[in-house]
Amino acid sequence: MDANEARQNQYDYSAADALLQFTRSNGVSVRGHSVFWDDPRFQPSWVPSLGPSQLAAAATARINSIMRRYSGQVIAWDVVNENVHYNFFESKLGVTASSKFYTVARVLDRKAALFLNDYNTIEEPGDRVSSPDSYLSKIRQIRAGGYNGPLSIGLEGHFRNVNLAYMRSAIDKLATAGLPIWITEVDVQSGANQCLKTPNKPQYDGGIVVNPKLKEGLKGWASFGNAKLQLQTEESGNEFVVARLRNQSFDSVSQEFFLDKEKLYTLSAWLQVSHGDAIVVATFKTPTGFHNAGSTEAKSGCWSMLKGGLTVNKSGSVQLYFQSENPTVDIWVDSVSLQPFTQEEWKSHQDRSIEKTRRSKVKIQAVNSEGKPQANRTLIIAQKFARFPFGCAINKNILSNQAYKNWFTSRFKYTTFENEMKWYTNEARQNQYDYSAADALLQFTRSNGVSVRGHSVFWDDPRFQPSWVPSLGPSQLAAAATTRINSIMRRYSGQVIAWDVVNENVHYNFFESKLGVTASSKFYTVARVLDRKAALFLNDYNTIEEPGDRASSPDSYLSKIRQIRAGGYNGPLSIGLEGHFRNVNLAYMRSAIDKLATTGLPIWITEVDVQSGANQCLKTPNKPQYDGGIVVNPKLKEGLKGWASFGNAKLQLQTEESGNEFVVARLRNQSFDSVSQEFFLDKEKLYTLSAWLQVSHGDAIVVATFKTPGFHNAGSTEAKSGCWSMLKGGLTVNKFGSVQLYFQMRRSKVKIQAVNSEGKPQANRTLIIAQKFARFPFGCAINKNILSNQAYKNWFTSRFKYTTFENEMKWYTNEARQNQYDYSAADALLQFTRSNGVSVRGHSVFWDDPRFQPSWVPSLGPSQLAAAATARINSIMRRYSGQVIAWDVVNENVHYNFFESKLGVTASSKFYTVARVLDRKAALFLNDYNTIEEPGDRASSPDSYLSKIRQIRAGGYNGPLSIGLEGHFRNVNLAYMRSAIDKLATTGLPIWITEVDVQSGANQVR
Repeated sequence: MDANEARQNQYDYSAADALLQFTRSNGVSVRGHSVFWDDPRFQPSWVPSLGPSQLAAAATARINSIMRRYSGQVIAWDVVNENVHYNFFESKLGVTASSKFYTVARVLDRKAALFLNDYNTIEEPGDRVSSPDSYLSKIRQIRAGGYNGPLSIGLEGHFRNVNLAYMRSAIDKLATAGLPIWITEVDVQSGANQCLKTPNKPQYDGGIVVNPKLKEGLKGWASFGNAKLQLQTEESGNEFVVARLRNQSFDSVSQEFFLDKEKLYTLSAWLQVSHGDAIVVATFKTPTGFHNAGSTEAKSGCWSMLKGGLTVNKSGSVQLYFQSENPTVDIWVDSVSLQPFTQEEWKSHQDRSIEKTRRSKVKIQAVNSEGKPQANRTLIIAQKFARFPFGCAINKNILSNQAYKNWFTSRFKYTTFENEMKWYTNEARQNQYDYSAADALLQFTRSNGVSVRGHSVFWDDPRFQPSWVPSLGPSQLAAAATTRINSIMRRYSGQVIAWDVVNENVHYNFFESKLGVTASSKFYTVARVLDRKAALFLNDYNTIEEPGDRASSPDSYLSKIRQIRAGGYNGPLSIGLEGHFRNVNLAYMRSAIDKLATTGLPIWITEVDVQSGANQCLKTPNKPQYDGGIVVNPKLKEGLKGWASFGNAKLQLQTEESGNEFVVARLRNQSFDSVSQEFFLDKEKLYTLSAWLQVSHGDAIVVATFKTPGFHNAGSTEAKSGCWSMLKGGLTVNKFGSVQLYFQMRRSKVKIQAVNSEGKPQANRTLIIAQKFARFPFGCAINKNILSNQAYKNWFTSRFKYTTFENEMKWYTNEARQNQYDYSAADALLQFTRSNGVSVRGHSVFWDDPRFQPSWVPSLGPSQLAAAATARINSIMRRYSGQVIAWDVVNENVHYNFFESKLGVTASSKFYTVARVLDRKAALFLNDYNTIEEPGDRASSPDSYLSKIRQIRAGGYNGPLSIGLEGHFRNVNLAYMRSAIDKLATTGLPIWITEVDVQSGANQVR
């Protein structure tokens, strides 16, 4: 209807007329689709606002207009499309509306079959709205409304998975009506999630996998952990290996490979489990740790494909195995492929794909004004503008910075606003709206021809709600959400090219937990009505970045899309991938995008950042930043000009195969023997430093040091052999003068020589080296009971030099009643530790768990809580500043968000900022549990921990941070523990295991 009468009483049948002419001339029969559509989203824009009498008149005009025009020219009519699912006309004109339409249609075209037509009746057993019973009920309703003429049943047939048994039972039930049944539309969603009766052949014939199809028994395969392997054969003759009797997640089947440095490896395998469903992860055990390469949801009774990949930075032997956190299932493995590609081969494959998919031949002919071809003409083709949507995020700071404006507008035609369209910015207080920053940014982008992605209507992460939202009840939240979506989308409809309707709803479920599982689906449905031109996105992170983040794996992303569809939204969707990379694993990234592409939906990488640092190791160093700044001859293009030896190192100029020239400090005997350059530095200037470093063999920490009147370290990195690592650092200068920059290694061989009082060497002397005290901070928690127990004191002081007080510094101990402070126990414990030379960790300023607040705190309003928190942090930290070595500033704020839910998402960041001012010497910690203990606790996984750090940084705190891991173990999984710490270590922050206990078991010796 909206195609024929986009504006009331202005009819356009030109396209339909032309198509009918074409089909008639070719003997093709046509079904008339459709007279009406009962879905409120698909009405002409002028229809929904009509009153009942106006709508009735418009509907009468519509049915007469189209059916009189084409009567006798079509074989069937979908008179009211999807009126099992929807009821737009019934809700406006009464329950007999459809019945009346069929009655009129029968008069207007007596030869054509008149259809109901709906979806999911034969596709989805779980869609009760259009079940066979619901379909038959709609037929009875139409009959009861007075229409007794011919009817036919139309089934749209949009299949995700074809369930033949259910499909037959549904059609059997519909057949009891005695009406003709047509499948009017058919499409089947393809995808890597297809679960097949028999696995496909291994890709690339298995690549470097030995015996990929198990045709040679268990040749090449071995047990990993304590699994028992068994070869089994299906009825079809397909052979596969089963990992049985599993007790640990990693008990599995494995194969060993030697992988080459700088190659990309694509991985695929077909998997099944013995019962139920289970996430199975492909993992490589390498000399440097454990690396997840992909995952899939494996099922019982059919084979699921796992696709993934690995980029190798160091040659060596690895073991591939398949793990599942559910140790009760047997893992079935078949058709495994591991195919290596060189960088050149990978690029060649990319180029072929681009050539095939994105390019086509174009024939251009020069003609004159009369259209006659002209020979020997010169053709000039110039690109006027870039259509590929490559952009950069901006924030309101650009509005007052002309240099920033010039830099941005000269490079980009697409953008996303960082926070200016987020709910917590636009409605920090309920019903008080502030769109000033977003309005100003839109004015700026519009005037510069820059397209904008709307980010975001909602954010499903509970930590990023306006502070007043989490306490709302379901009905209040529903009302607030309705107001929110209408407020922002009506304001900016038509002004943005896309909306992140519900941000990060693969990872999180704040709205679903409050409003039900269809919450996201309803938001997309409303968004489609409010802005029909903009693309509507899901948007989440780690889907292409982190093979180990199961919460947002490609399978989880596809599951979320299915959930949105099942909730009733069938309009356009797009896939947004945030792209926060620590390391770029191209092979895995490709496999993940391949899986997502099976949906046929548009895919955008909506955000991109790559963590730089010591982890980057490149074959060729990048160009020097700022062209080297004040460094003479930064790229060594002029030999050793500007460079000199520091200490006793011998300098040598060398050239790589690529032509890259560099200087080598050789024959080093001391840590400081190196290469150097002299500079004159100006007072009160800040100097940024960067350099690319490599060592001759192994790995080593290299430190950039400035020799001034003293020595000042300016940065460090872990340099490797065979690739270049970047060192980044800086220096603030308080005094004019000459300095020498040099690079030193922290570890070196130490030569010890015995001499007499005159300094002469003495032969055959005995050297005794004794450790005077332990610098490794190994300690034990204590509480106030130690103060009255001498045996406890003796035991503790004879063993430990570090401690944490159990409860004596916690808020609920120090201020059980508001404004009544009690530090007596903490004071006494500090006196005891100080007198015994024991260092103390301050635990804790705040605890983000709502269960462990002073009893008077939870009832405080936001302003009262902010005042109380300010008093708390000043009270404890001013009292003990300089007396503790560290503070757990906000304890367990990865798991919990009491203060964020009350004071906003920047609450923790503000606490760390204040803490840094109050005690500049103490280390400031995050501190949480299960990050290294429990692979299944996604709330505090390494990725969640890193996300919290990013949140604190984004909130404005850029001072020192340390990572605290509580270590409450049930079972110690060393492999997982190592991989978790490796991931956290990419931050370059200090890591402490702040608490350790291991749960005892039935078999433990007592």
